[in-house]
Order: sequence, then structure tokens, then C-alpha cells
Amino acid sequence: MTTKTVDALPPAAPSGHHPLDLFPWFARIPPTPLRNFIYTFIFNTLLALVFTALAVLFSERIDLGRQLFVTFVFAQCIGYVIYVLMLLFQALVSTGFRRSGAGRWLCYMVIPVIGVFVGYWIATTILGFRDTRAEMFEGNAQRPQPSVAAGHRWRSGV
Repeated sequence: MTTKTVDALPPAAPSGHHPLDLFPWFARIPPTPLRNFIYTFIFNTLLALVFTALAVLFSERIDLGRQLFVTFVFAQCIGYVIYVLMLLFQALVSTGFRRSGAGRWLCYMVIPVIGVFVGYWIATTILGFRDTRAEMFEGNAQRPQPSVAAGHRWRSGV
């Protein structure tokens, strides 16, 4: 590599450890707590738009405004719970453990799953989706029971 080639390389992007840092425009802004809070809002909103688009694709009739609102609330609740849990993990756990295999597994597998469940519970509470919350967390929702005849037809291949 010549000196001219090395000078032409773009500067390394700051590592803010936020998913939006993958995009060069976002990576140019130095990481700060306020930046990460705003980036989390943007990232959550983008996810809400993706899930709304999927709902539009796979539903025959949909109230687009209501769907946007509901997915926005779910995305923000889940995203910010994961964000706060990640901040707590960074503050409470040593750097050595966070860099270990177990620490990475805990950080990228366990914390997001816990965040999804807690955020889902918060979103269903905010939106007043009592039946949805009960079905997921209490296990006492009414579920349709398959009939004996349907089970018989399935087993016999009819």
C-alpha cells in the first residue's frame, strides 16, 4: 500500500455499539447517551414500519392508521426495554465478563428475549389488550378445542 492509498481510506467509524452505526451516515455522529436514545427511537420506528408493511401485505383489510399506531407502541416499548436492560448490563457487569462467551450470550440472547416479554407486557397494558396479555402471560385464555371428528379425519387422512 502506498501512502496515497492509506490517506484515501475513510476514517474508521466510531464504535457506538448501536445497530444504526452500521450505516455510514449514522456512524459519523459521535456516540453519546442522547444520540443512542434518539437512535433507539429511530431504529424502533423503522422496525414498526417494517412490521406494518408485513401486516399490509398479509392482511385482506387493515386500518392502516391503527396498525401504524399499535406497531409503533409495541416497537417503542420492546425496543426501549431492551435498551435499558443493555445499559444496566453494561453498568452492573464487569468488562471481562461482558467480553466472555457467556457474557456475550447473556447480552445478545437472554437480555433481548427478556426485553421482548417485558416490553410486550407493557405495550399490551398501554393499549388495553387484556385478552392478548392474558393469553401470553396468564395461560388462561379460551382456546378452541379440536373436535374428535376433526382429529379422526386427520389421523385417517380423509
